[in-house]
Amino acid sequence: MALMYDRIEKQDEITIVYKYQAAWYIFLLAFLAATPFTQGYETPMMIFIIVVAAIQIGGKIKPNSEIRHAMKDGKVQISGSRFSFSNPVTFVIKK
Repeated sequence: MALMYDRIEKQDEITIVYKYQAAWYIFLLAFLAATPFTQGYETPMMIFIIVVAAIQIGGKIKPNSEIRHAMKDGKVQISGSRFSFSNPVTFVIKK
């Protein structure tokens, strides 16, 4: 799913970048922080948060399984920070 990650495949490596990871964390944190102040709307907001979290997790299943298999083979290089927009989490898988 292009919304969750960017996948760049070259002849000798595959690069997976979680470009918007920090935005998802900020988005979910804002909704969680706003929940106590929205009397009467707690249930719809929590359902919305659960749906967004499920979309985020579901959108990462395919690249995460690919990364996990490459980690077992020792072919992964990880860099970046999951809380940074300028230096996002990047996985480079050597073929």
